[in-house]
Amino acid sequence: MVRKDRVPRAPTIYDVARVAEVSHQTVSRYLSGVSPLRPASRERVERAIQELGYRPSLTARALARGESRTVVALTGELLEVGTVQLVEGVRRAARAAGYVLDVMTYDASDPDELARTLTSIRPDVAGVLAIADTDQLREAVDRQSPDLLVTVTEDAPGANTVEAHLAIARHLIDLGHDRVTYVAGPRDWRSARTRLRAFEQAATGLAGDRLFAAGWSAAAGYEAARLLTDPTAVVCANDQIALGVTRALAERGLDVPADVSVVGYDDMPESAYFSPPLTTVRQDFALHGAHAFRRVLDRLEPDVPREPLPAVEDHLIVRGSTAARRA
Repeated sequence: MVRKDRVPRAPTIYDVARVAEVSHQTVSRYLSGVSPLRPASRERVERAIQELGYRPSLTARALARGESRTVVALTGELLEVGTVQLVEGVRRAARAAGYVLDVMTYDASDPDELARTLTSIRPDVAGVLAIADTDQLREAVDRQSPDLLVTVTEDAPGANTVEAHLAIARHLIDLGHDRVTYVAGPRDWRSARTRLRAFEQAATGLAGDRLFAAGWSAAAGYEAARLLTDPTAVVCANDQIALGVTRALAERGLDVPADVSVVGYDDMPESAYFSPPLTTVRQDFALHGAHAFRRVLDRLEPDVPREPLPAVEDHLIVRGSTAARRA
């Protein structure tokens, strides 16, 4: 007779084994189908599964079939806030789809480490998502064996990068600015070039320099700010670059926003607490991460119907780092 034990949490195979009065190895054998059970044992296990409402996880079922449910997220060192938040968005999407995300990092300053990292990835993983969309990474991926399924992050469908930069340009024009310098991210990053092109499309008629920072960090922004001439406003490719630019302007004796307005991009959690609070573009990193993982999922499970994800809509958040141009 099957005992009706109450299980207050999601039942496991150990709960099924206890209720069915068999070993957990017997339950595992039943779920995997690797060896037949005696009719009496099979009946007890089936009744316990039904009674408890037990559902084997996707990961457990895949392991039983010899399939991998692990996806590797490949990225440079996790030093920039935007990358960290994007990886977290990917992790959540992977978990919701029944996959485990394994994050692997490499030192982008070492030209050989990326190749070594790629070759160290186990061939039995389900796939690889390359987070850092650099020229270096794309070249390395192109040289990889086709046996390793590698997906490179792209702009999410419906991404409104141009519209977001148009909102920045309109905001600065409305404040009377006409000399606007743009500080882009590293030149070899596709996302840096995409944002620069978006700004140039949106800021037609605005004079100003176009600079590339050496990285995405505040230190890179600080160094790039040494090249600033005489802008009335500076638009930065991310918030950390904006932080470094603000510090460099202060050391020149220039006040933000009284002398120079500064705009960032990403709206990292600390941006509202900069001094002054940073005007920036808010990105939904969880949604960006979901779109990135969806590209992997569509390649791994092409025949599975899925609800479309919401379109990505980044939008301008106006705070204290922008003000009317001083007459």
